Amino acid sequence: MASRWTRLLPLCGAVLVAGGCGGASSSQSGPAGPLLVKARGYDSWHEAHHQPLYGATVEVLFTDDSLTDVLQYDGRGDSTIWTGTYLASQAFRYAVTAEDQAKANILKIADTLHNHLKVTGRPGFIARYRAPADGPGVTPCDPGDEDCHVVTDGPFAGDLWTGDTSRDQYTGWFMGLALAYDFLDDETMRLTIRDDVTEVIDAVARQGYLIVDVDGMKTGAGPEALPPFALTWHLIAYHVAGRQQDLDAATRIASNRTLYEIATISFNNRYVQYYGNNLSHENYLNAERLSRDFDDIHALVQSNFRDQIHKSVHLSHNAFFELIHRAVLADGDPEVDASILEDLAAFDDPPRRGYAVTPPKAAFDPWSVTLVALEQAIPALSDIIGTAHLQAESAYPVPEQCSTDFLWQRNPFVLQCDPEPSSKTNPGVDYLIAYWMARYQGLISARD
Repeated sequence: MASRWTRLLPLCGAVLVAGGCGGASSSQSGPAGPLLVKARGYDSWHEAHHQPLYGATVEVLFTDDSLTDVLQYDGRGDSTIWTGTYLASQAFRYAVTAEDQAKANILKIADTLHNHLKVTGRPGFIARYRAPADGPGVTPCDPGDEDCHVVTDGPFAGDLWTGDTSRDQYTGWFMGLALAYDFLDDETMRLTIRDDVTEVIDAVARQGYLIVDVDGMKTGAGPEALPPFALTWHLIAYHVAGRQQDLDAATRIASNRTLYEIATISFNNRYVQYYGNNLSHENYLNAERLSRDFDDIHALVQSNFRDQIHKSVHLSHNAFFELIHRAVLADGDPEVDASILEDLAAFDDPPRRGYAVTPPKAAFDPWSVTLVALEQAIPALSDIIGTAHLQAESAYPVPEQCSTDFLWQRNPFVLQCDPEPSSKTNPGVDYLIAYWMARYQGLISARD
């Protein structure tokens, strides 16, 4: 079986250990710096408001700007990806602090993701969201919504869950559980993670690398586990369970380099479906570290990340992407480090209220002008690649980017933003994953 403490980040030496690069004790000495104070605020706010009921990450719409009374919980369509990403943040937090609260969060959220799998009743199929059907702030199922389900019997009786699950949600689910597995010192939960991961990858592979809903049909939103997704998920399964079949599958996927590289063309994600960049980066954090003992797979992952996945978003005010870039390519570029620190410092203090912003006028990106003109001349093109819009030539800094649920998946080049009300708070998972990764990598200390 693959070692529990597989190497994670080159900057931390040969092994992944509790305490991160500097160790828990040394990182906690001295007064807390402003970045840590901000992280503590986001950690506390998330624990108090953004993991209600069964623990799934949600957005919160309050009745007014006092942020006292909850009107409703929003964002359940993307809840699983952000719940998994939040779990990853707490795994890094636990690694550098060894805090009881961080461990409690890992256990709670790993159990939440376990139940997102089990509530659907279909082996290997993960729900987008689960909550008590009559829970406070939970919007009931619309009678015409075939993807919203209420369980009537069994251990989940009375629960509401959302289906039509995409590969986006599976990506966050796998990423969070893989990191929790390595950092967590609780063998019972690690066994649960092992069983859940193998159940899901077995179902996806059996279904021809498709995500299949409870009706036996592939889901309507991103159902294909494309080669980079399937590769990562098999590597995670091999890591936690040591099954030769998963290593063989990963090797087979990597051997078809042409198909793999076609599936990872990412240039267009700058202009349409920008969130695809986030999915790629979340996958590659684990794909790179878990392929290091397999030279051919590792070489493919590193070169593909450098030449396709990260190239079009490099130094675009996205601290999360740059931290993954730093890990995958062992990058020590001072410009990258400065960009990460700038983004973290510019992030709002908690809570992350909704806001309205109009990005300043900027020079147009030339390719966006060309792409918009092409789609006007050939309308069918937008059906193939998505609708393009004019974009700024350079990425806007964090304070000028749009209000959203997870900043790093939103396009920093867009010229217009939809305002969000100040009575809404977003989860802050974007700050937490970037901050605790930066701490783990040794880029910042508790005194920064």
